[in-house]
Amino acid sequence: MEQLDLWASASLGLLIDNTGSMADDIDQVARITESFLKTELYYNDIIYNFVIMSFGDPDYQEPTAYWEPTQAVNHVNNKIVASMGGDCPEMTCQAIEQILSYSDMFSNSPIFVFTDAPARTVLRISSLSWRIGLWTSHTP
Repeated sequence: MEQLDLWASASLGLLIDNTGSMADDIDQVARITESFLKTELYYNDIIYNFVIMSFGDPDYQEPTAYWEPTQAVNHVNNKIVASMGGDCPEMTCQAIEQILSYSDMFSNSPIFVFTDAPARTVLRISSLSWRIGLWTSHTP
């Protein structure tokens, strides 16, 4: 059995729901991203790149990779705009599949998903579970 090298270079994946109900949350995601990018992980070369992707319903954007933290923060601040929405659920599972297959995404990298809605295709979660460790967190 191969051991996971916790100090190997990794990507940091950010999947962000860009539907209208997420407008305030996207601002918070930008602040969280900025503070996270200032951590020691980036400066110790553990985080190699940042892969960002937005999704909603019925579509999702192509992932974009950045090698500088300021570029990643600028992407969240300037290119992810909340619009439409109101009809849950969202394309969360498809977005996870897309970012996992993106060529600039390192395997065994953390992916943070920011959404306020359930996944449209919940059955896909079971097919994804072997590829990901699934944790959920709810914030007020």
